[in-house]
Amino acid sequence: QQQQLASASRAMLCINANMATAWNERKRLIQAGSHALRLDEDLAFTAVVLTKHPKSSETWAHRRWLLEQKAATTSSKDMLDQLQTELRVAAQLALRYPKNYYAWTHRLWAAEEVCRRGGDLTVELQAARDWVAANLADHCGYHYVERLLVLLTPSQLTATTSTAGASNAAASASSPVQSHERELCRLASDPSFEPALRARLRTAIAATPDTVKEVEEEEWQAREAQLLSASSVATIAPGPHHLWVAEALTCTRRLRLFPGHEAMWCHLRTLLMSLLLLSRVRDEIWPVVEHILRAVTHCHQTCAADATKFSQWLQTLSQ
Repeated sequence: QQQQLASASRAMLCINANMATAWNERKRLIQAGSHALRLDEDLAFTAVVLTKHPKSSETWAHRRWLLEQKAATTSSKDMLDQLQTELRVAAQLALRYPKNYYAWTHRLWAAEEVCRRGGDLTVELQAARDWVAANLADHCGYHYVERLLVLLTPSQLTATTSTAGASNAAASASSPVQSHERELCRLASDPSFEPALRARLRTAIAATPDTVKEVEEEEWQAREAQLLSASSVATIAPGPHHLWVAEALTCTRRLRLFPGHEAMWCHLRTLLMSLLLLSRVRDEIWPVVEHILRAVTHCHQTCAADATKFSQWLQTLSQ
């Protein structure tokens, strides 16, 4: 009977991958230690199902459940290897099927698990940046890069939260990504949060010229290279601030070369707010913020509507 259940559920899920009842039956077989269905066998099956149904939320949820069960009986090293496999599987499906929210969510979950187990995410960050470079209009890739940056900079973000006096028991219990997103929301929506930071942003906006003289792209890139190699930033490279600075400068460069992509403007908003939060403990971040403001002014010449909308958002943020 167990073999029949395994076979019948497999057939049904190949047709309808979101049949929760069938997945739950397979969970019961695995928990019962049935010879009809092994955990690794079911992991392989979910990978096959996802090639046909890449946006099946039930399949992704079942795969995560399988991995959680496997973690209880697997060494840390082997589990890290398995999580690297998860990153590759999710990346392949995200590439094959654009705007696959479930694949990106699973990829982030795997990245958080790698981070929690002490694994290295620098290669994953570079892979995500390469993906974004080839998919400039896809919001998913930008969100993922932002969250990887947070995972790679937890101690610095904890430092900024502590400096602002916003840490509490609930915040400390949440993940670095959740804590950072909470601070971004406060900065974006609560005028009473960080008044000194807002005042300094107002001053920087007022000091930014209304027009930026026409300069060659080589001059912009030279200035950006200067900011990256400046001693004030280089002293912390390849530390967390350097990662955020590098991503922000890359984003402004792409906006000059490929204007009109809403996803990039949204990405720049998050990067700028993150840099503002980091500037509470690193004053050398401000030249980068000022450079971004000048770059936005320059973009009024090529994509006036998007640049104007961004400038209006900046004014609101600084109030």
